Amino acid sequence: MFSISLALSGVLLLAAVLAARYAKHPVGTTIGWAAGVTFLPLCTLTIGLTAVWYQAAFLVAGLWVAAALGYSRRAVPPVAVGSFLVAYAILGVSLVGKEREYARLRAAYPFESMEARLPRPAPPSAPSDSARLERWEQEVGDNTWGRHRHLATLHEDTTRRFVNSAGFGVARMARVEPTEETLDPGPRPDVPQESDYFNPGLAAGPQAGAGRPDPVALGKLHDAGFLDFVNPRGFGYVRDRRHVAGFQPHEFTRVPGPAERWAVARLELVGLLRHDDPVVYVSASLPRMDALRDAPTRPTDPFETAALAALRAGADLHVGDGPDTGRFVGAVRSTRQCLECHGGDRGALLGAFTYRLRPAR
Repeated sequence: MFSISLALSGVLLLAAVLAARYAKHPVGTTIGWAAGVTFLPLCTLTIGLTAVWYQAAFLVAGLWVAAALGYSRRAVPPVAVGSFLVAYAILGVSLVGKEREYARLRAAYPFESMEARLPRPAPPSAPSDSARLERWEQEVGDNTWGRHRHLATLHEDTTRRFVNSAGFGVARMARVEPTEETLDPGPRPDVPQESDYFNPGLAAGPQAGAGRPDPVALGKLHDAGFLDFVNPRGFGYVRDRRHVAGFQPHEFTRVPGPAERWAVARLELVGLLRHDDPVVYVSASLPRMDALRDAPTRPTDPFETAALAALRAGADLHVGDGPDTGRFVGAVRSTRQCLECHGGDRGALLGAFTYRLRPAR
């Protein structure tokens, strides 16, 4: 688009010079060319060319002043050249200021390596519920695309950034211009304090009269918890595992649920990749990855061990019964957006959440 802008500016400059030499009414002819060069492409190609608009505006204003002072024909060439130089000088100054701002933003959102944070890739597992995985991918994609695109433009797409900043873009296309507002995902709220959350006495076993939790309702609870935990807007831009910009650690911001008559009494993360055997991270709050790296762990209990076997076989949820009523384990699987950092296969089992429930009030 920069070449189109220069070409139209050249046409307008040449038209002004020829009008000054040959036209009967050089000022009117030049103004007509200015209107045509400025607005005809806008009507036909929907091209927004800021430099040409500036040039035409300065040219018309200068010619009106010159005509009022009685210098109409002689003034056309110098006014045309001056309007061209002033228009592109204004854009040049603007670009310098914006590039300084982009340099500041690149320093605020630098590339970081994820290799030290990430465990080995997840081994393949049996196919799971494809519809659930597609829903997760849709939700993740809807929340990552905008910020990801702006971070990529900031770090990689110099040409696009220049074109947009200078106003050489196509009007029908949304401009991609990184700003503090588009890059900052905003602070994630602290987990609200629950007076009875993590009270072991409320999740000691089946509750009389509560009935067995509905697996469909538990699945919805788990889906919402997964999306809250992974925080798609905080993914940032991933060139590769060693170059990730704007990443926010995975964490919960709220207690998931409730699911019909059941509420979450305890929620823990089951780790599968950092240790030789599965472990459960023990924490006094909801799981957050930046706080779990040094957290104590415990082995999985018999229910969780059986649940992991079911998840590896392709299940997404394993709901307890009998003495384990009020417990379930939900799979954390790799969506296609996770593969850039985590590697492995789409749908691979990255971990799990183990839940203990209590009757909702």
